[in-house]
Amino acid sequence: MASSIVEGGNKYRDYLSDGELKNTKWRNGPPSYDVVDKLFEQERTNVWAEGSVEEKVQRLLKTWEMEIVHKADPNELKTMDPNKFTISVNGRKGLTPAESAKLGGSYNIFLQTSLPENVRLYNPDDETFESSQNLFRSIFL
Repeated sequence: MASSIVEGGNKYRDYLSDGELKNTKWRNGPPSYDVVDKLFEQERTNVWAEGSVEEKVQRLLKTWEMEIVHKADPNELKTMDPNKFTISVNGRKGLTPAESAKLGGSYNIFLQTSLPENVRLYNPDDETFESSQNLFRSIFL
């Protein structure tokens, strides 16, 4: 898969070269994907041909997820232009990467809701990036 790697990376994600790891502002230090990549390789149902559209999309999504979860500075995102990109969920207002970070970022942005607070099992309005990450990391153990 080396030919599809952009500026270094691991087997499935770009922008994880030694230089990137050293010079990027990480939320909690550089991520390690050793365990999750091993599980991915054991459990996946398709192995896409190198350079195929499917392999490129897989790499893009894994790299994007790495960036929104682990990079502290939205201006360091490379899978998107942080000045143009917005994400919108369930018809809500589009959010820039900086606005997403203020809402707790990463997975928390996908759980924004207009449900009344008294019926929410999870209230994204009460969560920070750190608290939402702690919940997501512990809930699937």
